[in-house]
Parts: sequence; structure tokens; C-alpha cells
Amino acid sequence: MSKLIDSKRCFGVECAIFENEKEGKLSKSYKFQKSFKDKDGNWKNTDFLFESDLPNMLVLLNNLTLDVVKSKQIKSKDDEF
Repeated sequence: MSKLIDSKRCFGVECAIFENEKEGKLSKSYKFQKSFKDKDGNWKNTDFLFESDLPNMLVLLNNLTLDVVKSKQIKSKDDEF
């Protein structure tokens, strides 16, 4: 079962990070969405993005990639001891 472990946001675009366990191995999955107000003023979520959202998505992807690389470096250093 997936468990929400973190979320990151860049303006209206958000990434939810889930941890999954399958056959004793942990992995992560990522869900991207953005929030908007509908014509009645109610907040809604969607996974459709406009071109203007792409720079925010790129910032999120860069930050997530850096987090993954740092995490793998820490794990490999722990393995050395």
C-alpha cells in the first residue's frame, strides 16, 4: 500500500511523494497535480497542466532529482561503513 511521505509545491503545481513496499522492497512514486478555483470559487485539483505551468513543473522535477541523488549518495556512504 502506498503511504504519503512528503509533498513539494512550486506555485500552483504540487508533487505528492508516496512510499511503496512490494515484495519487501521500498520504492517511491510521484503524483503531480495543480489546484485551481472553479467558476463558483471552489478549490479543485487537476493533473492537466497549461504551458505556463511547465516552468514550475521543471523546478519541481529538478528539486526532486536532487533529493533522489542526495539520498542515494547518503545510502552509498552508509554502505561503506
